[in-house]
Formats: sequence, C-alpha cells, structure tokens
Amino acid sequence: MVLKKNAPKKAPYWRRKTDTTGLEAKPNLRTVLWRTTSAIIFLLGTVVTLLTLLPRISATPSNPALFSNPFSASFTITNDNFIKLHEVSVSMGVGQIVMEPREPRKGLVPDFSSRLTRSNWNRHTLRMDEKFTISTADLIMMLPPDQLAFADIAIVVSYQPWWLPFRREKIFRFVTYRQTLGHIYWYSEPLE
Repeated sequence: MVLKKNAPKKAPYWRRKTDTTGLEAKPNLRTVLWRTTSAIIFLLGTVVTLLTLLPRISATPSNPALFSNPFSASFTITNDNFIKLHEVSVSMGVGQIVMEPREPRKGLVPDFSSRLTRSNWNRHTLRMDEKFTISTADLIMMLPPDQLAFADIAIVVSYQPWWLPFRREKIFRFVTYRQTLGHIYWYSEPLE
C-alpha cells in the first residue's frame, strides 16, 4: 500500500491572506468603458425623465370669424402633457395695436407688461390634452370703418403644475400679417 504524503490543506478563500505589498491592480479597459458608459446612460435617462415631467402648454390661433376684424379670432389653450395643471389663467399682453392710416413702429420688441384679461379666462384646471378657448374680441372691439394696420400681442398663460409650489408663465407672441386678398391673420413670432 502506498502512503500519500500529507499535503498542507489550503485555507478557504475568505481566510487567505492577500499580498498587500504591491500596488493595486488597475482595472482593465473593458471595465473602465463599461462603468463610463453605464454612468452616461444613467445620467441621460435621468435628464429625459425629468424633461417629460416638465409641463407643456400651447396657444393656437384660429382664423378670424370676420376677416376685417382679426380680433374676432379665437385662441385655444391646450395642456400638451400628462401632468395636470391647476390655476390656469390667461391674459392678453399688448405690444402695439395700430389702426390705419398710421404705420407701426419697426423693430419694436415689446415686453408685454400691459395685460388685459377677463374673469372667465382665469382659474381653470387642465388635465392631459384638455383645452379651453378665448376670444380677443371679448377685450377689443373693432367697428367699421376702423381698419387694423398692424397688431403685436401676446397670449400669456400662467399656471401651477400639481407638483410645484409656485406658478409658471408662458408667453406666446402673435403678430398680424395681411394676405394678398386683404385678409389679416395671426402668425406666431419668437419673443426675441
């Protein structure tokens, strides 16, 4: 019978001593790329998630009911997000309203600090894709023979998202343009 020499038993891995005299091993390139890519994807996902929670509201003009009176147009306010908006209030900011034969001031960028509103334009609650409509004819009435030369107005919407403790405000600027048939329409313009 052959006797085996007793080999020393290895200690379990959790009891083994590690060599701490050398420098720590550097992670390989694959590990570094994986960690960097994961961090970037996490940050992008967080930003995209936060952006979807931001309220989105819009104001859209319709064609005027009377082509001789552009203030007969209505503006539809829409909640374009799934977040419910409270205390939605609308006002009309006046930049300049010029009647014929006068000429508008060129290059004027108004601040729309002069605002008009009606009581039924205030204190609405808009859920996802809900709308309500206002008409500027409720505020400004044009009677013949008055003819509008130019108008620069803003539809100002202030609201409070359900998760924010403060109000936000969005300004939509509209100016009039006379078409070839003489009809006047509202066009969106940047605030500049």
